[in-house]
Amino acid sequence: DFYQRSELIENLFTKCPQLTELNIRKGIGGLFSNSILLDPHVCAFVESLTPDILKLNLASQEFITNEHVDTLVRRSNKITELDLSFTKITNDSVESIMTHLNCLEKLDVGYTNIDFSTLLQLKSTPTLKSLQYCRFIQSKEGLTQYTHAIKKIKLQFPYICINECYTFFSYS
Repeated sequence: DFYQRSELIENLFTKCPQLTELNIRKGIGGLFSNSILLDPHVCAFVESLTPDILKLNLASQEFITNEHVDTLVRRSNKITELDLSFTKITNDSVESIMTHLNCLEKLDVGYTNIDFSTLLQLKSTPTLKSLQYCRFIQSKEGLTQYTHAIKKIKLQFPYICINECYTFFSYS
């Protein structure tokens, strides 16, 4: 029931304190597949999730905000893999992630509102091994700029796999 979803989320996490992996990417089968968590549901989620979660996928949940990410990473600071792709987060989320996730190994912020220059700050996250940062490319000029930016990131982070999952570009 849509109106009881916040309560359901809270109860789920209360009864699953040993949960270490969770995927609630919109459109991938499971408890919340093909549905969007609205702000009250996301608030219940980030305030109830076990602090021991290690791998979390929130991709395509369009109501995830910087404030939600901040609450999440403060409470669940053991996260090693985090997918926030296709959300509306911005540079502020990167700051929260860098400050609170000292064990982060994989981060996906593809198709978000995070600037290339902000990603360079991730250098202060020594455990990071994989970064996904892809953009919608709408022109050849945009593709050239994006390719240059990725090369710059790779020079700054030679020890990190960049965009290993994204292998295609589109432009008109």
